[in-house]
Amino acid sequence: MKNLNAVKDISTQAILTFTKSYSCAVAVSQGLINTEPLIIPTSIQRITNHVKKFDLLNDHLCGVPDVWIGSLSKDLITQDYLERKKIATLRATYINSLEVHLTAITSRGIIGFDDSVMPHLIDAHSLSNPETSQYSYGIIEYANIHNITPETAYQEIGVMIETCGLIKIRAFAWMQICIDRLNSITNPADLQKEWKDCWEVVKRCAFT
Repeated sequence: MKNLNAVKDISTQAILTFTKSYSCAVAVSQGLINTEPLIIPTSIQRITNHVKKFDLLNDHLCGVPDVWIGSLSKDLITQDYLERKKIATLRATYINSLEVHLTAITSRGIIGFDDSVMPHLIDAHSLSNPETSQYSYGIIEYANIHNITPETAYQEIGVMIETCGLIKIRAFAWMQICIDRLNSITNPADLQKEWKDCWEVVKRCAFT
């Protein structure tokens, strides 16, 4: 079982929501005072066995030392807690949906079949100096294979690096804007409308 991600109230230790990713937990906690993201290590079998005793969707839970999860004391199930739990869960749902969409967009920045090649391209490019016609071995190798000059290879790889970087920066920027907008909404009834607006903005702008 993969580790669980959650948002926890620091004062009461109440778990306000579980999220699909740790980054989503971080985003939700940024919009709720006195909260923090939490990783529950359910990759450890002992913790998994304990967590299975609870209904993660419907039970009122809290953080507990050693076993990580326990039942929230009834005196802490207040109206304020229920409202924070509702808004946290809604924000987590909407933020995660945007994360999934933008992850698909950033995948356009993967070069070929091997997404680990980018650091090597950046390194080869940075070690070259076209003004002095000094090119790294990587640039020369790329040029020889493509039967082009090192200068052309340098330019081609430079375009790849910049394009991929811009794709990721744009997606990151739009995600941060959407997180800020969703976290600014305190009325659950208004969250869906705000999410729809964010969704349209992301679909329209992330590709331009």
